[in-house]
Amino acid sequence: MKETINNAVMTLPIFRKGGTWMFNDPGRELYEEPFVGMANLPFEFIYFDKNGVHARDGDEITIYFSENEIPNYNIKAEHTDDLGENKGDMYKMFINRDTVKRQSIQHLEQMVPGIMQNGQEFWLCPALLKFFNFAPKRIYVSYLNTPWV
Repeated sequence: MKETINNAVMTLPIFRKGGTWMFNDPGRELYEEPFVGMANLPFEFIYFDKNGVHARDGDEITIYFSENEIPNYNIKAEHTDDLGENKGDMYKMFINRDTVKRQSIQHLEQMVPGIMQNGQEFWLCPALLKFFNFAPKRIYVSYLNTPWV
Protein backbone atom coordinates (compact mmCIF):
# COMPACT_ATOMS: atom_id res chain seq x y z
CA MET A 1 0.00 0.00 0.00
CA LYS A 2 1.26 3.44 -0.91
CA GLU A 3 2.18 5.88 1.82
CA THR A 4 -0.25 8.76 2.11
CA ILE A 5 1.32 12.13 1.56
CA ASN A 6 -0.49 14.99 3.29
CA ASN A 7 0.35 18.65 2.92
CA ALA A 8 3.53 17.85 1.01
CA VAL A 9 5.19 20.04 -1.57
CA MET A 10 7.05 17.85 -4.02
CA THR A 11 9.84 18.93 -6.34
CA LEU A 12 10.47 17.62 -9.81
CA PRO A 13 13.29 18.62 -12.15
CA ILE A 14 11.91 18.51 -15.70
CA PHE A 15 13.74 18.80 -19.00
CA ARG A 16 12.86 19.27 -22.65
CA LYS A 17 13.85 16.59 -25.14
CA GLY A 18 12.50 16.04 -28.64
CA GLY A 19 10.19 19.04 -28.22
CA THR A 20 8.52 17.44 -25.17
CA TRP A 21 8.86 18.13 -21.46
CA MET A 22 9.72 15.03 -19.44
CA PHE A 23 11.25 13.92 -16.17
CA ASN A 24 13.20 11.17 -14.46
CA ASP A 25 12.27 9.92 -11.02
CA PRO A 26 14.32 6.82 -10.24
CA GLY A 27 12.65 6.46 -6.83
CA ARG A 28 9.34 5.89 -8.62
CA GLU A 29 10.97 3.94 -11.47
CA LEU A 30 10.07 6.61 -14.04
CA TYR A 31 12.60 7.47 -16.76
CA GLU A 32 12.09 10.00 -19.54
CA GLU A 33 8.40 10.10 -18.59
CA PRO A 34 6.84 12.56 -21.05
CA PHE A 35 4.12 15.13 -20.57
CA VAL A 36 1.98 14.43 -23.62
CA GLY A 37 0.15 16.88 -25.87
CA MET A 38 -1.31 19.90 -24.08
CA ALA A 39 0.26 18.72 -20.80
CA ASN A 40 3.40 20.40 -22.19
CA LEU A 41 1.69 23.80 -22.19
CA PRO A 42 2.02 24.55 -18.45
CA PHE A 43 5.77 23.94 -18.63
CA GLU A 44 6.22 25.95 -21.84
CA PHE A 45 4.41 28.79 -20.06
CA ILE A 46 6.42 28.45 -16.83
CA TYR A 47 9.71 28.37 -18.72
CA PHE A 48 8.75 31.46 -20.75
CA ASP A 49 7.56 33.31 -17.64
CA LYS A 50 10.79 32.58 -15.79
CA ASN A 51 13.25 33.14 -18.64
CA GLY A 52 11.49 35.39 -21.17
CA VAL A 53 12.35 33.04 -24.05
CA HIS A 54 10.95 29.85 -25.51
CA ALA A 55 12.34 26.57 -24.22
CA ARG A 56 14.59 24.48 -26.43
CA ASP A 57 15.68 20.89 -26.17
CA GLY A 58 18.13 20.51 -23.29
CA ASP A 59 16.52 23.25 -21.19
CA GLU A 60 15.59 22.38 -17.62
CA ILE A 61 13.45 23.80 -14.85
CA THR A 62 12.46 22.57 -11.39
CA ILE A 63 8.80 22.65 -10.50
CA TYR A 64 7.14 22.44 -7.10
CA PHE A 65 3.70 20.86 -6.89
CA SER A 66 1.11 19.80 -4.34
CA GLU A 67 -2.54 18.87 -4.05
CA ASN A 68 -2.70 21.56 -1.35
CA GLU A 69 -2.52 25.21 -2.31
CA ILE A 70 1.03 26.51 -2.44
CA PRO A 71 1.33 30.21 -1.57
CA ASN A 72 2.28 32.16 -4.69
CA TYR A 73 1.50 29.23 -7.01
CA ASN A 74 1.77 29.93 -10.75
CA ILE A 75 -0.64 27.34 -12.14
CA LYS A 76 -3.65 25.52 -10.76
CA ALA A 77 -4.84 22.36 -12.51
CA GLU A 78 -8.41 21.29 -11.73
CA HIS A 79 -9.53 17.70 -12.22
CA THR A 80 -12.24 17.42 -14.88
CA ASP A 81 -12.53 13.72 -15.69
CA ASP A 82 -11.39 10.27 -14.56
CA LEU A 83 -10.83 8.23 -17.71
CA GLY A 84 -10.88 4.92 -15.87
CA GLU A 85 -8.35 2.56 -14.38
CA ASN A 86 -4.91 2.87 -16.02
CA LYS A 87 -6.19 5.44 -18.54
CA GLY A 88 -5.21 8.66 -16.79
CA ASP A 89 -7.11 11.79 -15.84
CA MET A 90 -8.09 15.07 -17.46
CA TYR A 91 -7.24 18.41 -15.88
CA LYS A 92 -7.83 22.04 -16.79
CA MET A 93 -5.00 24.54 -16.37
CA PHE A 94 -5.58 28.01 -14.91
CA ILE A 95 -2.91 30.71 -14.54
CA ASN A 96 -2.55 32.70 -11.32
CA ARG A 97 -2.39 36.25 -12.75
CA ASP A 98 -0.93 37.57 -9.48
CA THR A 99 2.31 35.55 -9.73
CA VAL A 100 3.27 35.75 -13.42
CA LYS A 101 4.46 38.51 -15.73
CA ARG A 102 1.93 40.40 -17.85
CA GLN A 103 3.92 39.77 -21.05
CA SER A 104 3.82 36.04 -20.34
CA ILE A 105 0.03 36.15 -20.09
CA GLN A 106 -0.17 38.10 -23.37
CA HIS A 107 2.13 35.59 -25.02
CA LEU A 108 0.05 32.66 -23.77
CA GLU A 109 -3.18 34.30 -24.99
CA GLN A 110 -1.60 34.58 -28.45
CA MET A 111 -0.70 30.87 -28.38
CA VAL A 112 -4.07 29.71 -27.00
CA PRO A 113 -6.79 32.38 -27.40
CA GLY A 114 -9.25 32.48 -24.50
CA ILE A 115 -7.08 30.44 -22.15
CA MET A 116 -7.12 33.02 -19.36
CA GLN A 117 -10.93 32.96 -19.21
CA ASN A 118 -11.58 29.32 -20.05
CA GLY A 119 -8.48 27.42 -18.99
CA GLN A 120 -6.95 24.65 -21.09
CA GLU A 121 -7.70 20.98 -20.70
CA PHE A 122 -4.89 18.41 -20.74
CA TRP A 123 -4.31 14.74 -19.95
CA LEU A 124 -2.09 13.31 -17.22
CA CYS A 125 -1.15 9.66 -17.60
CA PRO A 126 -1.50 7.00 -14.88
CA ALA A 127 2.04 7.84 -13.63
CA LEU A 128 0.22 10.58 -11.67
CA LEU A 129 -0.71 7.86 -9.19
CA LYS A 130 2.96 7.28 -8.39
CA PHE A 131 2.86 10.73 -6.74
CA PHE A 132 -0.64 10.68 -5.25
CA ASN A 133 -2.85 7.91 -3.84
CA PHE A 134 -5.66 9.11 -6.11
CA ALA A 135 -6.05 11.80 -8.76
CA PRO A 136 -6.28 15.03 -6.74
CA LYS A 137 -9.11 17.49 -7.30
CA ARG A 138 -6.49 20.22 -7.77
CA ILE A 139 -2.76 20.35 -8.35
CA TYR A 140 -0.90 23.57 -7.63
CA VAL A 141 2.37 24.20 -9.47
CA SER A 142 5.11 26.77 -8.91
CA TYR A 143 8.55 27.31 -10.38
CA LEU A 144 9.76 29.70 -7.70
CA ASN A 145 12.83 28.62 -5.77
CA THR A 146 10.89 29.08 -2.55
CA PRO A 147 7.19 29.06 -3.54
CA TRP A 148 5.95 29.44 0.02
CA VAL A 149 7.73 32.79 0.62
